[in-house]
Amino acid sequence: MGLFPSKRGSKSKSASSDPAMEAERCCKENKYPDILQSSKANPNCLLRKYLTKELFEELKEKKSSSGVTLWDCIKSGVVNLDSGTGVYVADEECYQLFAPLLDKIIEDYHAPYKLSDGHKSDMNPEAVDAPNLDPDNDFIRSTRIRVARNLKGYRLTPALEQDKRIELESKIKDVLESLEGDLKGKYYPLSGMDEATRQQLVDDHFLFKKGDRFLEAAGVNREWPEGRGIFHNNDKTFLVWVNEEDQLRIISMEMGSDIGSVFRRLCTAVNELDNKLGFQQLPGHGYLSSCPTNLGTGMRASVHVKIPHASAHPDFQKICDEFHIQARGIHGEHSVSTGADAGVFDISNKRRLGLSEVQCVQDMYNGVKKLLEIEKAAVEAKRNVFPEVLKKPEVKSLMKKYLTEEMFNELKDKKTELGVTLSDCINSGVENLDSGTGIYAGDEESYKLFAPLFDKIIEDYHAPYKLEQKHTSDMNPEKVEAPDLDPEGSFIRSTRIRVARNLKGYALTPALSKKARLEIEEKVKNVFESLTGDLAGKYHPLDGMTEETRQQLVNDHFLFKKGDRFLEAAGVNKLWPEGRGIFHNNDKTFLVWVNEEDQLRIISMEMGSDIGSVFKRLCTAVNEIDKQLGFQHTEEHGYLSSCPTNLGTGMRASVHVKIPHASAHPDFQKICDEFHIQARGIHGEHSVSTGADAGVFDISNKRRLGLSEVQCVQDMYNGVKKLLEIERAAIEEAHLKFPEDLKKPEVKSLLKKYLTEDVFNSLKEKKTSRGAGLYDCINSGVVNLDSGTGVYAADEECYEVFGELFDKIIEDYHAPYKLEENHKSDMDPEKVDAPNLDAEGAFIRSTRIRVARNLKGYALTPGLTRKERVDVESKVVGVLNSLTGDLAGKYYPLSGMDEATRQQLVDDHFLFKKGDRFLEAAGVNKMWPEGRGIFHNNDKTFLVWVNEEDQLRIISMEMGSDIGSVFSRLCRAVNEIDKQLGFAHKETHGYLSGCPTNLGTGMRASVHVKIPKASEHPDFQKICDEFHIQARGIHGEHSVSTGEDAGVFDISNKRRLGLSEVQCVQDMYNGVKKLLEIEKA
Repeated sequence: MGLFPSKRGSKSKSASSDPAMEAERCCKENKYPDILQSSKANPNCLLRKYLTKELFEELKEKKSSSGVTLWDCIKSGVVNLDSGTGVYVADEECYQLFAPLLDKIIEDYHAPYKLSDGHKSDMNPEAVDAPNLDPDNDFIRSTRIRVARNLKGYRLTPALEQDKRIELESKIKDVLESLEGDLKGKYYPLSGMDEATRQQLVDDHFLFKKGDRFLEAAGVNREWPEGRGIFHNNDKTFLVWVNEEDQLRIISMEMGSDIGSVFRRLCTAVNELDNKLGFQQLPGHGYLSSCPTNLGTGMRASVHVKIPHASAHPDFQKICDEFHIQARGIHGEHSVSTGADAGVFDISNKRRLGLSEVQCVQDMYNGVKKLLEIEKAAVEAKRNVFPEVLKKPEVKSLMKKYLTEEMFNELKDKKTELGVTLSDCINSGVENLDSGTGIYAGDEESYKLFAPLFDKIIEDYHAPYKLEQKHTSDMNPEKVEAPDLDPEGSFIRSTRIRVARNLKGYALTPALSKKARLEIEEKVKNVFESLTGDLAGKYHPLDGMTEETRQQLVNDHFLFKKGDRFLEAAGVNKLWPEGRGIFHNNDKTFLVWVNEEDQLRIISMEMGSDIGSVFKRLCTAVNEIDKQLGFQHTEEHGYLSSCPTNLGTGMRASVHVKIPHASAHPDFQKICDEFHIQARGIHGEHSVSTGADAGVFDISNKRRLGLSEVQCVQDMYNGVKKLLEIERAAIEEAHLKFPEDLKKPEVKSLLKKYLTEDVFNSLKEKKTSRGAGLYDCINSGVVNLDSGTGVYAADEECYEVFGELFDKIIEDYHAPYKLEENHKSDMDPEKVDAPNLDAEGAFIRSTRIRVARNLKGYALTPGLTRKERVDVESKVVGVLNSLTGDLAGKYYPLSGMDEATRQQLVDDHFLFKKGDRFLEAAGVNKMWPEGRGIFHNNDKTFLVWVNEEDQLRIISMEMGSDIGSVFSRLCRAVNEIDKQLGFAHKETHGYLSGCPTNLGTGMRASVHVKIPKASEHPDFQKICDEFHIQARGIHGEHSVSTGEDAGVFDISNKRRLGLSEVQCVQDMYNGVKKLLEIEKA
């Protein structure tokens, strides 16, 4: 019946309901859909209103020359009874063929327009009277104008044939890619789109999705996403959607309020496309669209504008109606803007048919102009009235505390030279009643002009400092006394010091004009480009940032977001993200945020505890930028910032430090206060660090004004030093006491089983020559009571010094092996009897064999010092880079890894993550990710993880079932690395590892094999035990393979210690061979 016959078993959103089934039946039988008149249908639906039974009978047998029927046009409205219009037109001829129905719907929707009036188009941008309404961008955030168009000679999208859609896409693409000047850009087809491009389009808000159920029922989504795509220009201000709801959605947009500029760009593009392609048009209908609501101009001209007062005006809707505009939230129809977007509306033209494009834009412009007049008048009036909301009891801000009505009246009419008023400064605290401070300075003069208020707030927040004392700056790193507090990296993870700065001669960020913001960005960028040595790097503007760069900055924790509602109300977010960006040096230890809360946030950081080094780098950078540009500064206030809390040094010097004992000290807060430091969780104020981060705190200086930068850093240093003294003393004391938590009934670890109080007391004061104590070995099992083993050896000597404990655990785990038997290694691949078990690839998908190894002369990973870890990496990389033949490849250090490399390693399943809480407590994660990395050969069949759980995880793998080939490759690599570097080894323990479960061979040899029948055999587990193999799902221990992986198991050797590598592989091979015999039988 028609182009889209009913499909049995349709699964549309409403298909499970009786109305949908009834609609399908009527469509199939070409009967009037009585359901349209039922109580389940939208009573205001235009299709319901005008499609009488008589009219249906008159039109039901008609068919356009391309085969479109009445049902093709009304099916969406019948299937979706909540539709407002209810019709989609499948080709140009339908507007005439089904005019008795469509004309009524069109004239109702576009009233008072009559089709007999005739429609006129005008795409002359000079005819619009649209001077910029908001050049300072105090109200209008962005402007966007779009039109819908369809090409002559083609059906409309609901009836567009597959070959015609592809043909049409090709024609449009050729024209779009011929555009020049500011329209020049690139076309992105949805079919075959890669993930990076897709994510970039999502981030730019350019990607369109498959049509909703209304468009689905209309036929618009057929063969999705074939023949669809997106074009945008290089500046991302011109966009075209191809074969979405219409064949063309042509869009012009930009940040800010230059409506004339946006319309001019649109006109240039539309006129060029019309000239080359030709658009469907009828005298009464204007430009045609599948949806009658888009006829005429097909235009939606809109701005996002902040009008909290105008929108609350009692005549708001009346004004909108008078100016033919529509107001809605910025996230779509019926949405309400909240948070930082509260009071922001999307204002657009309401009329589309019967007036020209010029008139549509003028409607929107005139309406917005009127609303801004109301808004500005309300804002001006508000400036003169004391904000009564501050009297509410829940308001606790410093602004409320000091802003009396008398003071308000004294200051309200004052204005700085740049136009900043008292109202501008206090607006954030008035709009956000939960604010702590409640005030932002718009410019340097604000601090003087509104001093009766600012001075009190500043002296309260920075007490006991008094402004009359004057502030002194000192950025000389030599004056800080800061020898490294934690060279081994046992406590301090990272150090970060930042300062806030603003340039002389400009307003502060809340009052920055667009021109000034861009000027600052350009000046700062030029300085960045002049930096040399360890400060040299690259600037990344937020505007137009690629997805790859954005993701890399997210991964590096460098990206900053649009300011919160406090900054929004202060005016800091205007024209976001224009004029903002991020600079970082090549080593990623020096970072600058441009035009965030302040014009400059200058940051120095690095892993570890070298506070002196971090401060020195910061001083070098800050002094150089100051020399070239000059920072705003007063004797009383120090360096200026928009937020009074950041005055003076504008400094926050901090470390992330693990102090579980010190933080539990009864005088912890008192100590922090005494040393002028602040402690919080590492995820921000009021956060609590958990999991692997439990007990880790962010410790920073508390004072900023009235002392120098040198003193701020010294405050933080001295405070951390004191806390570490307490931490170390508490650890030393705790390590002499038996861990009582191990007695809890839920603890099942081998540590609990064999660590009696007698054993503990005999070992607790012993130490290896490297200083490792018993507690270093058992800490993971004490902290993690659900541990299975519970011990990690910090160095080779631990296995002897604490042998009384380790030996029992090792012999229990690796039973029936006894250490006195001694372990033998054998990495000769010729000794494995392993002909290919599945040459046809019917069962075995892949093979992987790995061993764990550690170098002679170094601690094991839990006890590695920072220097040793870096040294191990350097030595190992030297050997790996010397490999030749099929082992030749490249090393990828985790530190400083770019996003493209990271993603590639994720896709290849080669990337390893920071260790879990068990490894964290063992000390394996110290200084993460420094000194870690991944090597793989060019064929991606040989892989080495450096300084993960062990110093080396050496892996050989390939698709298929050639176990002999995989083992041969592994042996060549392991033997070569052993020859050049030498592995830690004991006769009794075999190759050493931090974890006793990995002693001996340190080997896991495995295949992924499909054995649905064998795995259901009643003796499956018995067979596994007999052949010393372990079976699990392919996604890890305790996992179950499902879907297309159902019946696929990871089969590996179970034994590691007391037999050679050759025997481990043979175990796995023999077990898999037996299971395949059962499977094939």
